[in-house]
Amino acid sequence: MRWFFVLWSSVCFAGDFSLIAIPPAETMGYPGSPLLISVTGRSESGAEISYQWKKNGKAIPGATSHVLLIQKAAAKDAGVYSVDVKSGAETKSAETKVVMSKTKLKPQARVPASTMPSAPSCHDTGKPAAKAEKKPLAQDHHEHHGHHGHHGH
Repeated sequence: MRWFFVLWSSVCFAGDFSLIAIPPAETMGYPGSPLLISVTGRSESGAEISYQWKKNGKAIPGATSHVLLIQKAAAKDAGVYSVDVKSGAETKSAETKVVMSKTKLKPQARVPASTMPSAPSCHDTGKPAAKAEKKPLAQDHHEHHGHHGHHGH
């Protein structure tokens, strides 16, 4: 335990180390999609910076990069993730709460959702059919216009 007191006593002297990018307070995760959390530490003196990620206070083995990546997130991955960033004798921490969505991430699902309200009304009125009938007429008009242009020449 004595080592901890040595570390804490020297914290006051190192003022050249800071976290320049921290994760948001809450991170949304989607089942089956990659989950990425990152933090960036900077040391003015150029001292080496080390990272250790934790989940709910327990160190995650091998998670010692400034980026924590979960390839395929699942419901079990929800929780509070924190990272201890060390430079020399100084340690700074950042944390984010991962909330897992109950639905999978489907970027293309948003497009039909926005057009859905207008689709049923078209079927009810039968207007699309009326528009279709007018198409040959418009085509005929276009040909006539082309002929007119030719005549002018």
